[in-house]
Amino acid sequence: MKYFPCYFLIVVLFVLTSCKKDTATTLNTATTLTLQECSQLISSFNETLPVSVNRFTILDGVICGGETDNVYIVYRYTTDMSTFAARRSIIDSDRTNWCTNPDQKVVLESVSYVAKMYYGASGKFLGKFTFSIDDCVPT
Repeated sequence: MKYFPCYFLIVVLFVLTSCKKDTATTLNTATTLTLQECSQLISSFNETLPVSVNRFTILDGVICGGETDNVYIVYRYTTDMSTFAARRSIIDSDRTNWCTNPDQKVVLESVSYVAKMYYGASGKFLGKFTFSIDDCVPT
């Protein structure tokens, strides 16, 4: 079974090293990604999905949305209600990881926000968490 933190880091590194030079420069200088650039970056990532995050949660897909100057990333998960309830208690930890891990932070700086949407196995919507670079505490 794959575990998401390591898997995510590998994917981010892959995306940053495999994208065209001007997109890599964009990410390294923390300017805004265009919707087209964002969609190109996640297309190969989505080919590897779904993937198990843990015994109870599956990452089903990732999309980019928005307009030219307001691009965002949405992660879609399937989980059970008890896992979702536990997930709510560690969302601050997840935000901290995005704000402090250099590979994740450069992505967060390049989009308007990141959203994580959770659904039950039946497809029922369980909840959504969003965060942006504005939620990061300056270091």
